[in-house]
Amino acid sequence: MKHNRTLLQGEHWQININLRYGVPGYLFVTSTSGETDSFAALPPEAFPELGRFLGLACGAVEAVLQPEKVLTGKFGMVPDFPVHFHVLPLYGWISKAFLATPAYHALQTLNPKGYPVAPDAAELIAFVWREYCFTGKSQVVFDAHEVADRLEAEIKNGLQTPTKPQQQSPPLYMPSPAQDKQIQPIRSQAMSDFAKTPANYAPLTPVSFIDRAAMTYPERIAVIYGETRRTWAETYGRCRQMASALQQAGLKKGDVVGVIAVNTPEIYEAHFGVPMAGMVLNTLNCRLDAGTIGYILEHSKTRALIVDREFAATVREALAGLDNPPLVIDIVDPAAPEGPRLSKLDYEGFLATGDANFASLAPADEWDTISINYTSGTTGRPKGVVYHYRGAYLNALGNVMEWNMEAAPVYLWTLPMFHCNGWCFPWTVAAKAGTNICIRKVKAENIYNAIADEGANYLCGAPIVLSFMVDADADTKRAFSHKVNVMTAAAPPPATVLAKMQEEGFTVTHAYGLTETYGPCISCAWKPEWDALPMGKQANLKARQGVPYVVQEGATVMDPETMQPVPWDGETMGEVMMRGNIAMKGYLDNQEATDEAFAGGWFHTGDLGVVQPDGYIQLRDRAKDIIISGGENISSIEVEGVIHALEAVAAVAVVARPDDKWGETPCAFVELHPGAEISEGEIIAHCRENLAGFKRPKTVIFEDLPKTSTGKIQKVGLRAKAKAL
Repeated sequence: MKHNRTLLQGEHWQININLRYGVPGYLFVTSTSGETDSFAALPPEAFPELGRFLGLACGAVEAVLQPEKVLTGKFGMVPDFPVHFHVLPLYGWISKAFLATPAYHALQTLNPKGYPVAPDAAELIAFVWREYCFTGKSQVVFDAHEVADRLEAEIKNGLQTPTKPQQQSPPLYMPSPAQDKQIQPIRSQAMSDFAKTPANYAPLTPVSFIDRAAMTYPERIAVIYGETRRTWAETYGRCRQMASALQQAGLKKGDVVGVIAVNTPEIYEAHFGVPMAGMVLNTLNCRLDAGTIGYILEHSKTRALIVDREFAATVREALAGLDNPPLVIDIVDPAAPEGPRLSKLDYEGFLATGDANFASLAPADEWDTISINYTSGTTGRPKGVVYHYRGAYLNALGNVMEWNMEAAPVYLWTLPMFHCNGWCFPWTVAAKAGTNICIRKVKAENIYNAIADEGANYLCGAPIVLSFMVDADADTKRAFSHKVNVMTAAAPPPATVLAKMQEEGFTVTHAYGLTETYGPCISCAWKPEWDALPMGKQANLKARQGVPYVVQEGATVMDPETMQPVPWDGETMGEVMMRGNIAMKGYLDNQEATDEAFAGGWFHTGDLGVVQPDGYIQLRDRAKDIIISGGENISSIEVEGVIHALEAVAAVAVVARPDDKWGETPCAFVELHPGAEISEGEIIAHCRENLAGFKRPKTVIFEDLPKTSTGKIQKVGLRAKAKAL
């Protein structure tokens, strides 16, 4: 048979497929293209072949299938539910790797008892392929009755309907490279029917949020810092001045602009001014040592650096080691500790050289780089995580949806803006035309003052921030009558801390994410029926990481060896993985690490977790933090949660201590509240009542725990201490 591939000539096709449960164990497929329908009852293992067939039949190079939305419980496993799959042209042939995906694995479970399949999917696919795909037609027409009649006739002539699903469908015809090359012009023509024009397409950019805020609410207060009050119109003008000044200083589109500062107006303005100039923002952790700062500046090829004088001494040391140091602009803040001047340029003077009416440069492509954020580098040199405009835009809006943010929020900057671009909240606040309250020092007094005096009603922070809020003394705490929303991430917050926050009037949302996912991309979506539960139960539910952001395509827990999803039993551990538009572009100049992180089509977090029966993800540990004692895996998070329940305990970190008999045993480092007392024996006795024997810590050490600038406990040094015991 001569195989002609003239499908779709002059046309653009999309087939929508609805999957429904018709008979137990069957996938009832109806497809619609124009006014023509087809149907078939298919066994689960035929699904990859169905996708590949549809891709070939439509002149597409990939059949893009998204069954995860069903299989992860987004719609619930109920009878007669529609799920839409789209076959889109021009994205590459569907990969055999689909056979190893969680979607395929889950589809196989739909027919566990081996119900008879009528008709056999492989024969149906082969039949339709023969009859309709090599006819030279410009349309693929499936007539339901004709297909049924012809198939029935073929079955009578010798084809047998299997009594249980086949293990593997026979391979279908795939075009040769030469044939594939022949049909490429057809695909290109199919895709060119609709052109992107300024009327129907604009690359997504979060800079657009400040355009709207300044136009719609020019007199609304955008930034509060001490006695400083600036409107959205003023802030917008300053951001445009920054963009103009950077260009006049000789920087070009794509150049990197670094900022080393605490949460002051300057770093907020940089989140708009730098991309307005078409440049790339690099906000550095201001607590880093000179060697690491120097490495980041060199690795990122930073051309200009805005520096708060509080950190000038360390930065001066870093700059001394560079062959081509960047242009330096000093932030001279009267509220900052005195530091040396590094440049004749100061921030306000630099802005004065720019034009407040500068025309912002839109990205040519939303895949363009908007920023670079460096990881903490706990296992080696920090990696440069590259963000694109699309991800920044989507996650900024995702924050609004996940948090149900009201109009004109008053957002308190307790989360460092250098950390994942402040989880994209600089752009989120602009999208809601809210007010940013900037503070130099994150301490309980400043937080309560901002809530009581300025009406702050949103803030983010690591669990350690929550801890010193609830542990503040009575003189520090201030009364407030409005609702205050708190989003926390990093390590899972202890249930006791969450319960205390709720008792004191704070509404806490627990989220989870990484630098590589623009900050939080999973949140513990709260259900109204949980409000009636006892406070302790609510806190335990809230301590879970939860479900994917609306703007995140997928998040799951899988066995990293087989890439199969773990059961929803709350017990089986796997690696937390995710994918979608709020995953990084990759690691700067590190393709090997990028490929490793994205292996199998998912971003590998390195975090271990379980999936609870309701589909909510719950972390168990970092892969490197799991303690293996006598062959048993021990979650350090579980042990930490039990110890933290003790009233005297302010913070706790559990790490592995080498043991001649067991290999490793848990070692607990405990920080107590001021004035509190508790003995090692009391802690171990408490663990004996609440943990299995092999999980109990054998050693307890009392000391102040080392923490990062974002409040995470640094376990690297603690592991070394435990190893030396």
